[in-house]
Amino acid sequence: MKKDLQLNENFESYFPKLKYCSKKIITREIKKLKRDVFKNCLRFKKEMINNFRLFMSKSTDENLLLSILQKHEEIKIEKATKLVKETPHKVITSYETDEGIFYIKEYRLSEFFEKVKERFRVPKFRKAWINANILYFIFNNYTKPIALIEQKKGLFYTKAYLIFLTPLDAIGLHVFLNDILQQDQNAKNKFLKAFVNFLTTMKEFDLCHKDFKINHILVLRERDNWSFSLIDTEDVFFKKWNLNYIKKMLIQMYRTLPFKNSNRFFYLRFLCLFLRNFSHKEKKKIKYTLLKAK
Repeated sequence: MKKDLQLNENFESYFPKLKYCSKKIITREIKKLKRDVFKNCLRFKKEMINNFRLFMSKSTDENLLLSILQKHEEIKIEKATKLVKETPHKVITSYETDEGIFYIKEYRLSEFFEKVKERFRVPKFRKAWINANILYFIFNNYTKPIALIEQKKGLFYTKAYLIFLTPLDAIGLHVFLNDILQQDQNAKNKFLKAFVNFLTTMKEFDLCHKDFKINHILVLRERDNWSFSLIDTEDVFFKKWNLNYIKKMLIQMYRTLPFKNSNRFFYLRFLCLFLRNFSHKEKKKIKYTLLKAK
C-alpha cells in the first residue's frame, strides 16, 4: 500500500515536467509554422496563377480555390444572403458545400496610404493567415484555414483573400448561448468547463485577441463535447496575460452577452470556474472592474 502511494506521488511529480516539455515542443513548432506557411515544404505550398499568389496546405487543389473565388464574386454582384459583411475595407461571403461552409474574407486596399502601410509592415491578411494556422495547430479544431490568395500591382498589394472551412453546424457563440441556457444544469456545467478550458489553453500559450466579443467565437457541439474557435484572426496577438488584459477581455465578453440581468447565475458560475486559479486579491480586482462595467 505504501509502495503504491509512493509510486503515485512519484508519477504526479512528473506532470509539471511533462507539461513544461510539451509546451516547449509546441512553442518550437509554432516558430517553425510561422515560416512554413509562406513556402514550399512538407505541409504547405505556394503557387503563382495568373495575377494571384496562392499560399495553401499541401492537399489543397488550386482549381477549387479559383472556383471559390468565382463564387465569391458572384455573391458580391448578386448581393445575396450569403454576403455576410461588406465595408469599404472588407467583404465576407459564405459558400456552402457538402464538405462544410467556406468563408471568404476579402481585404480591399484601395487607398494609396493603405497600400504603402501594408507594404512596410506585415500585412493584416498575412498576420491573419499565420495566426489561423497557429490556432488550428494548438487547438486541432474544426475551423480549418484553407488558403491565402494575394494580388499585387507593381510593388503594392491591391487585394487579398483568406479562405476558411467550417462544419455546417458550427455557429456563433452568441447564438449558441441562447440554446445552452435552455439545457439542464449538467449540460450547462459541462459547457462552461469546456469554455474555461479553451480560455486556459489560450492563457498557457499567451494567445490574446484585441476584440474578444462573444460573436467573434465559433462553437461546435459534438454530443457532450464542445470545440471553440476564434474568428478575425488578424486581431490575435501573442502576449503574456496580465490583470489588465484579463479585465478588458471579460468586459468585452460581458458587454456582448445575449443576456445581462437574467441568467446571472450562469455568468457567475462561469466567473467562479475561470477565476479559481487566481489569488483572492486578483479575484477582487477583476470582480470590482466587472461591477463598474455593468
